[in-house]
Amino acid sequence: MKFSINIIGASALGQTLAKLFVVNNLGIIGGIYNRTPIKAKKAIEFIGSGEYCSSIADLPHANITFITTADEYIIPAAQLFSENKNIQPNDIVVHCSGVLSSKYLELLREKNCLLASVHPMRSFVIPEKSVAEYPGTYCALEGDLFAIPFLEKLFVGIGSIVYLVNKDKKALYHSAGVFASNYLLTMAKQSIEVLVESGIDREMAVNITTSLMSGTLNNLINLKSAEAALTGPIKRGDQATIDMHLHALSGSSRKDLYFTLAKATKELLNIL
Repeated sequence: MKFSINIIGASALGQTLAKLFVVNNLGIIGGIYNRTPIKAKKAIEFIGSGEYCSSIADLPHANITFITTADEYIIPAAQLFSENKNIQPNDIVVHCSGVLSSKYLELLREKNCLLASVHPMRSFVIPEKSVAEYPGTYCALEGDLFAIPFLEKLFVGIGSIVYLVNKDKKALYHSAGVFASNYLLTMAKQSIEVLVESGIDREMAVNITTSLMSGTLNNLINLKSAEAALTGPIKRGDQATIDMHLHALSGSSRKDLYFTLAKATKELLNIL
């Protein structure tokens, strides 16, 4: 069964999903809307399917409509879509926010739509690259009971590893992704800058940091436990080294960050 699909928001995420639905023979792209028409038309060219719609209210009928805008535009987009005359009972409307639940689409309940949210747990920047790298992406689903099986079929079909998430804990769930992805880079930046301040060439500092991080992540992948993968002075109980680090970082905001992370790491090992 092929689904008819509309896309509201020609973002990198929207383009990636639409292209994957097409190349996996799972969906027929109907209308594509974007506030910037030129971006919508470029998206259609990339996807190889779909027609540009100048307004959300003019989108054609579709089994599933995806809202792939930035979070702050989800409710306005849903409000405009509620004026669409082509909506039929049991059409599925989905947004792709990580932090917001399907409750933010509740106004479409009056149209007898089924509501859901889908969140692929990865970054989307360049659609071509994202399409190639997508298989194996972890993907959270939540929403109306009758919508979930259709979305599972669609997202498993494009290579997702699908799991359900509690709609009342979406913000908590999403914070985990920020810890694992965004703040990982924050830590990388701290490491690189401290290495540079200690006299290491910047390119070498980047290489050292990424080598350490990739090695640690490989340990976590193999051991399946942060506690087991941990190495270093806290694991050894070497308080003298930690004190030397704190002294070396004196006068810098990094000292407070180091102290906070050291405390959290001790909590991880239950050695406070």
